[in-house]
Amino acid sequence: MTSVVTDKILAIVAGLPQLVVISLAHAIKYLSTFSIADVALAVKFFTRFTERNHMLLNGNTMTNLFVCMISVSHWHRTS
Repeated sequence: MTSVVTDKILAIVAGLPQLVVISLAHAIKYLSTFSIADVALAVKFFTRFTERNHMLLNGNTMTNLFVCMISVSHWHRTS
C-alpha cells in the first residue's frame, strides 16, 4: 500500500466517530485471522448514514424482514 493511499485511509478513519473506529479496528483484527482484512480498508465505500436518504435491499432481505416482522407481531399479540 502506498503512503498516499495510507494517508487517505487514515484521514477518512480519523473523521469517523470514535465507536466506529473502535468497531472497525476490532473487525480488521478479526478478519486478519482469515487473511481478508483488506476488505475493511476499501474506504471508498464508506459513507455517513446521514448522507444517505435510501437503502438498497435485495428481495431475499425484504422477504426475511417481512417474516421477522410477522413473527414479532405474532409474539407481541400472544404475550
